[in-house]
Amino acid sequence: MREREMPDGEAPRGRVLVIGLDGATFDLLLPWMEEGRLPHLAAIWRRSSYGYLRSTIPPMTACAWPSFQTGKNPGKHGLFDFMQYEPGSYETTFINARSLREEPLWETLGQYGKQVVVINVPITYPPRPVNGFLISGMMTPGVNVEFTYPANLGQELLDEIGDYQILLPAGAVVYMGPRNFVDKMRHVTRKRAETADFLMRRIDWDFFMVHFQSPDALQHALWSHLDPHHPAYPATKEEDREYVQDYYRELDSLVGGVVRGAGENVTVILMSDHGFGPVRERFHVNRWLAARGLLTVASSLPQRVLDSLDGVLQWDVALKLRRRLVSPRGKQDARLRRLTQQALIDWANTRAFALQGSVAIRLLINRRGREPLGIVEPGAEYEKLRDDIAEQLLQIRAPKTG
Repeated sequence: MREREMPDGEAPRGRVLVIGLDGATFDLLLPWMEEGRLPHLAAIWRRSSYGYLRSTIPPMTACAWPSFQTGKNPGKHGLFDFMQYEPGSYETTFINARSLREEPLWETLGQYGKQVVVINVPITYPPRPVNGFLISGMMTPGVNVEFTYPANLGQELLDEIGDYQILLPAGAVVYMGPRNFVDKMRHVTRKRAETADFLMRRIDWDFFMVHFQSPDALQHALWSHLDPHHPAYPATKEEDREYVQDYYRELDSLVGGVVRGAGENVTVILMSDHGFGPVRERFHVNRWLAARGLLTVASSLPQRVLDSLDGVLQWDVALKLRRRLVSPRGKQDARLRRLTQQALIDWANTRAFALQGSVAIRLLINRRGREPLGIVEPGAEYEKLRDDIAEQLLQIRAPKTG
């Protein structure tokens, strides 16, 4: 590994710095830059080329950052959600770096002798060997596991930085309250920037990437305080809105510090993985399938269960995700674990079903030989049903907007 020997402020040609702002959107940033609230981002913006990128389908962290890592769409790298279907069951499990079918760009760079630093990028746990340093990001159970490459970097980081946290999830706002949540988010973001500064001075890097998850989590938790068009915006207090928006001023300053620390003659890429906006409507896939006779609720359960089926499954996923990110060694509630799709659905009379992911929906055909209680024959029957469902889905229109 090449130790950094160059004086501060100097850098060889060919270096690249990537700063990921998860969930960042021009809908917020452009007005604030024009108002002078974000001077460092505005300075980068004024001297750069910029544009609106189309995100992945679905537009979410779990598949968008892997697409950035690999240059491939989700159909090729294999990740569509934070949860993945387990063939031979009706269950889902968490994705991780082993789920990725394609090679990340920093591994390719390493093969050509380039030294890399990768900090907190989602779906990089468990950490894979790189020619440099890697600190894993979202979907890492915590800092009590091997979350860095090389492995000894983890303890060195904790000794140097102190209270390093992989992620503060949006759900924490429920028990922390908005202001404490924002304060903690500031702390997490400062530590991320300190980590970038620490590693930037360690080696003579060619590619450096630091990812800030906090904008995404903050917006999931407090979008009503940020978007003037949000239905709940008028009910929020002005002082609370300013308190939330002040987080972005600090983020702006920290981003400016990272860019300065990289030195001269560095290509800077500032990017997001998806935009943001309020959720106005939901599509209940299993209810839609049941209305077409493709899914049947177990006869021992009241029909009203169907109305809450998607919600029950989503709640189960939310609990799993929260335990993974907040309390990784917590035991799953035994009663909730028994309330699986296998108990809710009459599989002998179900031809298609949807597994609830954390955001995206995975619609599956109950195929004989693949699913434990599959009834649809592989081949012509399967393909016809698949095509029929796809065609019907394409005809759906939002009731209010068309």
